Amino acid sequence: YKRQGVKEIRTRRALVTPGEPPTLLLAIKGLDFASQLTDEELELLAAHSRYVHRKSGVTLLREGQGADVMEVIVSGFVRSVVTLPEGRERELGILRPGDYFGVSSMLTGQPSIVAYTAESDLTLIHVDKVCIQSLLTSRPELAEVLADVVKQRMDAAEQVRAAARTRVPRLSLNDIRRRIRQRFQRSRLT
Repeated sequence: YKRQGVKEIRTRRALVTPGEPPTLLLAIKGLDFASQLTDEELELLAAHSRYVHRKSGVTLLREGQGADVMEVIVSGFVRSVVTLPEGRERELGILRPGDYFGVSSMLTGQPSIVAYTAESDLTLIHVDKVCIQSLLTSRPELAEVLADVVKQRMDAAEQVRAAARTRVPRLSLNDIRRRIRQRFQRSRLT
């Protein structure tokens, strides 16, 4: 007869040492609009940015809340959702390292139309409005690039709500540009 036995599998847990996060400058160079910036502007962004850490499950930005920062994901995952009128949430997607959020609200001065929650422990780069404002003041054409990003994100949220038969006010690209100019010209005066 065949001998029935327990087959033993030995496993070993490897020591995993967390890697060093990339330098702020290297991480910022990975942004989709970084190619539009000079080396000096990239260094300015890096000099006025800082790492922040957030635990899994933390709400990073609520729908309807304003943001004065742009957060760049260095490690971890962020869930983006919109709330439908009946209170249900609809997921827009999962943001990964290299993605960023908060930019739409920061640039337009409007409350966020999307909520962002940490799906895992996160390392983020915190870029504040003052730094972005100085870039837009010295190079107003950058507002054009960022307006396209804002428009794409607003359209994505609108499509999700429309699919759920929810009416969402539409903003044209020109409306977004005008709001960015007004917000940052007004800030410059103060």
